[in-house]
Amino acid sequence: NNPQPQEPGRLSATGTYDLNRNTYTFDVQSAGLQLLGTVLPVGRRVRAGVQALTARGTGDIASPEGTFDLDVSALEIDAPRKTPSGKEGDSTHTSRLGRVIVNGIAQNHEATITASAEQFNLDARAVVGLAKPWPATLTMRASNLHLAPLPLQSALATPSVQPSGLEGQLRATIDASGNLSELERGQATFTLDTLTGTWKGRPFTVTSVSPLRYADERLTVDMLTVEGIDSSLTISGDLPLTDQTAAGQMSIDLRGTLATLTQYSPLDTNISGDGAVTLMGSLRGTLERIEPDLTVTVDNGLILSPQLQPGFSNIVLRARIENGAADIEQLDAKWGTAALQVSGRIPLDAVPQLPLHVPRERGPATLKAVMSGLDPSSIPNMPAKLSGRISAEADLTADSPDLTALDGHISFPELNVSFAGLGLSQQQPVTITIASGIVSVDQLNLSGSAGAIKAGGRVALNGERALDLTVDGTLNIAALSILTDQVRTEGDSTLKLVASGTLTSPELTGTVDLMNGTDGPQSVEVLFNGVSVARQEL
Repeated sequence: NNPQPQEPGRLSATGTYDLNRNTYTFDVQSAGLQLLGTVLPVGRRVRAGVQALTARGTGDIASPEGTFDLDVSALEIDAPRKTPSGKEGDSTHTSRLGRVIVNGIAQNHEATITASAEQFNLDARAVVGLAKPWPATLTMRASNLHLAPLPLQSALATPSVQPSGLEGQLRATIDASGNLSELERGQATFTLDTLTGTWKGRPFTVTSVSPLRYADERLTVDMLTVEGIDSSLTISGDLPLTDQTAAGQMSIDLRGTLATLTQYSPLDTNISGDGAVTLMGSLRGTLERIEPDLTVTVDNGLILSPQLQPGFSNIVLRARIENGAADIEQLDAKWGTAALQVSGRIPLDAVPQLPLHVPRERGPATLKAVMSGLDPSSIPNMPAKLSGRISAEADLTADSPDLTALDGHISFPELNVSFAGLGLSQQQPVTITIASGIVSVDQLNLSGSAGAIKAGGRVALNGERALDLTVDGTLNIAALSILTDQVRTEGDSTLKLVASGTLTSPELTGTVDLMNGTDGPQSVEVLFNGVSVARQEL
C-alpha cells in the first residue's frame, strides 16, 4: 500500500495464544486508515477509505468464536489493464463500488456473514460451517438495483464490447446452498421479480415464469423472455455444467425486426435496417460444449449504412447452423440496380474463436454467387455520365480463412459500359481464375464506339501482392474523362500499358498515342498517372 498523503492511518492488533490449551484472544482496531494501491492476487488495484475495521475474539481452535466489522467508503477496483503509456489502472476501466459494509460473527461452529453495497441496493447473508466440508447457505437480494452504475464496462470492456448506455432496475433474489469443498454439487435458485431497462434509449424487459434453478450440476430454465420494441427472445430448457452428466438442450426462439435489432446494436455502429427476422432452434450439449442447431430467416429485409451504399434491399435469407458449419441455403438481395443471389457453406472452423467450446467442422468453405443487372452509375462516386450493365457469377472455395487459400472462378456473362454515348462491350464472356494464390485474367476483349481494348495478366494474393497486367488497343480520348476532368478533347488514341509492382505500390508504364484531336494539331509530352503520353501531329 502507498503512504497516505495526509496524516498517517493507524492499525493496531493484540492477541494471545495458549499452546497447551489451543486457546486464543485477539483484538484489531483501525483509525484513519486508507487503501491507496493495494494489489489483489488477480492483479487488480484497490482504493478505499476504511471508516471502521474492528475484530475481536476469544475461544479455541476446535470451536472458534469472534466478531469482524468492516466499513469502507469510495471503494474502487481497477481492471488489470494497461494504458497506452504502459501504466496499470486506467481510470476508464475502474469499478466504483461506493460504500461497502461487512459484518461477521463466529460461534457455535459456524460463521454468519452479512454484507451490503449501498450504491447497488445489494444485501447478502451467508452462514458457513467452520469445519470441512464447510457447509454454507447464501441469500443475496437486489432491491431496485440500478443497472447504470454496474461495473460491466470494467469487466467486459473490449474493442467490440462497450456496455455503456445501459439503464434500468433489477429486483431479484439468489438462494444457494452446498459445501464449499465441492461447489459444483451445490444448488441455487435465481428468482427474478422485475428487470426493466433501456439500451441506447430503447426499452427492454426480462421476465421468468419461475426461478432459474441449478442442481445436480445442471442449469434449468423453464422460460426466460427478453422483450424489446417489436422483438422478443424466449429461452427454455436445461444444460448440465460438465460432460459428466447426460446432455441437455436449450430452446431458442427469437422473433423481431432488423429495425429493432440494429437499434440495439453497439453505440458506435452506424447501421439501420428493416424487415422480419427469426432465429429458432436449440443449443444441445453442456455448458462446456455447446452444439448449436439454429435456423435464421430474414424476409423483406433492408440494411443501410454509409459503408454499404446504396444499401441492400429485398433481402431474403435462409440459413442453418448445425454440425459445426453454417449453411446459407438462400440469400437474395438487391444492391442498387443489381440483383444478388448467394448460397454456400462455411465451416465454423473458419470463424473467430468463440467464448464457449462449439464443434467446429473442418473442410473447405464454399460460396456461389450471382450478380445481375448492375448499372455502374449506381456505385457511389462514379461519374454522372457513366452507364452500362454488368452481370457476374462466382464459384469459390477456400480451405482456410486466408485469401491465398481461395480457389475458383468469376465469370461475366454481361460486361457493357458507356460514357457520354461512347460504349465498350465484351466480345466473349471473360473469366477470372483464382488458384494457388494467383488471380488470372486470360483475355478481356472490349470493343464498341469508344474503341477496342485487350487486357490480361495476373495479381498475386500472397506476399506483397505483385501485379503483372497489360492493356493495349485503341480508345477515343474523350473516354479518358471518366478518369480525369483534365481531358476535354476527342480523338483516337493507341494504348500500350503495363502495370507492375504491387497493389500497395503499383508501377504503370507505357505509351498513349493521341491522333485526330479536335482541338487542333499539337505536339506535347505530359505525364498522366505515371504514363508517358505523346500527342502526335497530323
